Amino acid sequence: MLSSLSLENLMIDTQYKYAPDPTLDAERLATFAARIEQHMQFRRDQLAADMVPSPGHETDVDREIRELLTRAARTALSELRAAHERLSDGTFGRCIDCSRQLPTERLEALPWVPRCITCHRATATEPDG
Repeated sequence: MLSSLSLENLMIDTQYKYAPDPTLDAERLATFAARIEQHMQFRRDQLAADMVPSPGHETDVDREIRELLTRAARTALSELRAAHERLSDGTFGRCIDCSRQLPTERLEALPWVPRCITCHRATATEPDG
């Protein structure tokens, strides 16, 4: 659990290829950790609710929607757990592909984001067409 992490454990490792962002101090990392934990709990709750079919007759469309929501929640929870791991191992705030510091604005919008925009675009799949 994230609550077992101390502020000292959230300090950034200085052995990176690029200099750490000085704005990612222990207090800010703790704020990101709390937000990630809140989102993780939301996804756990969502999964618990999605596992129970609606009372009464469930149509094929209802079942398909429930399955899609469940899949999306599992994917999101997986991404959140990965962000938790990055907090624990000191790599939070770094792109998992190029190791560059993620912009603070990007982390504030989506604290669990694993990649910089450049690497995200490079790994994004093209829509079917």
